[in-house]
Amino acid sequence: MPRTKSTKKKKTPKDEKEEISEESKAVIAKIKETAQFILNGFVKDKPVIEVPIRGKSNIDYNRDAGIIEIDDDGRVSERIFNNLRHAKKFMQYILVMNYCNKLLSTNRTSDIRDLYYSLKRSIPGSREKTFDDQGESNPIIEDIEVSMDTLRERLHISADPKGYIVGNVVFEQTLKDRDYEINCNEVGTGWGIPSNVESDRVRITSLDAKYLLAIESAGMYNRLVEEAFHEENDCILVALKGQASRGTRRLIRRISGEKDLPVYVFVDGDPWGLYIFSVLRFGSISLSYISDKIASPSAKFVGMTMTDIKEYGLEESTHPLNKVDMKRIDDLMNLPWFQRDDWQKELKLMKKLGVRIEQQALASKSLDFVATDYLPDKIKNRKFLS
Repeated sequence: MPRTKSTKKKKTPKDEKEEISEESKAVIAKIKETAQFILNGFVKDKPVIEVPIRGKSNIDYNRDAGIIEIDDDGRVSERIFNNLRHAKKFMQYILVMNYCNKLLSTNRTSDIRDLYYSLKRSIPGSREKTFDDQGESNPIIEDIEVSMDTLRERLHISADPKGYIVGNVVFEQTLKDRDYEINCNEVGTGWGIPSNVESDRVRITSLDAKYLLAIESAGMYNRLVEEAFHEENDCILVALKGQASRGTRRLIRRISGEKDLPVYVFVDGDPWGLYIFSVLRFGSISLSYISDKIASPSAKFVGMTMTDIKEYGLEESTHPLNKVDMKRIDDLMNLPWFQRDDWQKELKLMKKLGVRIEQQALASKSLDFVATDYLPDKIKNRKFLS
C-alpha cells in the first residue's frame, strides 16, 4: 500500500450534503440544457436528440496539432423519439443522462458496469429490456460525452483502473471528503493509476524528473523498477499494460502538458506495438473527440525498432510475422499520421524482414542490458522516431 497522508476537509454544521465541485456544477448545467432542448422538442411534437457523428468517416488528422480530431462540420446523428427504430436509443440516452445527473448531484461515482446493472430492467407491458447488454450502454455514455463536449470521468463514470506509475512525482488525490498525498517514490513497484485523474480528483503537487518513459508490458516495467532505472536516470516510469487506458493516457497528457516533460514510449517492435504508440501520441479514431485531452503529440518512439535487431545483435530473438500482422502493417502505412518518411521506412522494413521483436528479447544480452545499455543509449543519443 502506498504511504499516504490524509486530510479531512472541514464542513460547516449546515453542510448536510457532500460539497459539489464547480466542475460538476458546470456538467450538471450542460445536462439541464440538453434536457431542456429535448423537452422543447416534445412541446413542438418533434422530440429529437442530436449526437455528433464519430467514426472513421468523420475524423481529420490535424498536422499542426499532431493529433486525430473529430471533423467539426456540424454533422449529427439524430435519435428521433417518434421513429420506432430510434426509440430505444432515445430512451437509453435519457436514462444514462439522468443517472449521471444523480451521480453528480450527490457527489458519487459509478463504473461502467455498475451503470449497466443499475439501469437494466424490463420495460412494463413488453418483452423488451432497457439494455440487453453492456455493449448497448457503453456507446450511450460516449454519445453523451461527445454531445455535451465533456469527459466520461467528469460525468463521474469510470472504468476499471489500469496502469502504474513510479518516480519522483507527488499527487494529491481527493476521495469523498479526504485528500491523500501519493508520493510515487514511496510506493514500491508503483501507484495504480485510477480511471478518473481529472484535476478535481488528482492534482500534481510536485515533480522532479527529466522525462517520462511509458512502457508497454508490465514485465518490462517491473524489470526497470527492479533495476532502479527511474532513480538512476531521474525519470518517471509508467506501465501501460498493453493498450493504455483512458486514465493512463489522460495522466500522461497532463504531466507532459502541465510540467512540460518529454514523453518517450517503449513498446514491442511489431504493428501492434506501433499502434499502442499511435494511440498514445496521436489519439484514436473512436475517441477523436477528446484527443486534445488524452493524446500526447510530443511523445517519441524509443523502440523496439527493426534497426535494433542488427544494431544490438538480436537476430536470434525475433519471431516471424503472420498474415494478420502483415495486413496490420498495410493498414498502418495508409493512415495519414504514419505518412512521414521515417515511419514509412520503419513499416516497410518490418514488412521486408517479416519479423517482430519483443522488448523482452533484450534479456538475451543480459537481464540488466535494457536498463544499463539499451535505453540510456537510445535516449541520450536521441535514437527515436517522432
